[in-house]
Amino acid sequence: MRKKYARKRMSSSSSIAYRLANYAVPFDVNEIIHLLDLHAKETSSTFTSPSSTSTSHALPLSKSKLQKQLQLHASNEHMFSILAIQNQSGACVGVQNCFVSFSALECRPVLEVLETYVLPSLRGTMMEVEEH
Repeated sequence: MRKKYARKRMSSSSSIAYRLANYAVPFDVNEIIHLLDLHAKETSSTFTSPSSTSTSHALPLSKSKLQKQLQLHASNEHMFSILAIQNQSGACVGVQNCFVSFSALECRPVLEVLETYVLPSLRGTMMEVEEH
């Protein structure tokens, strides 16, 4: 197992591991849904008009719609998700949804990152990353 360190080194109990999500495992599916729901709420609040006097609240994403989206991911061999897991607690703290496509100009596969979400409390902390 190789370790990478970023600018600020955190304690080993604060390290992050990452792995491919398995869409057939309910834990992975539920964590992806939870993180994408948080992402949607945060994103919708970011796009609230500053001149608006009304308070806007983001609606949670439909769990059935997200489950259907993940079923489509699972049925497409070119789509995958990566989970970031905090080693100390075992909690999922981030998700990245990716798609492998093909560049006709470069005549090779390319990785498209569709979305990335990390819990706000961990952004910029530069935690230790363990590769598996």
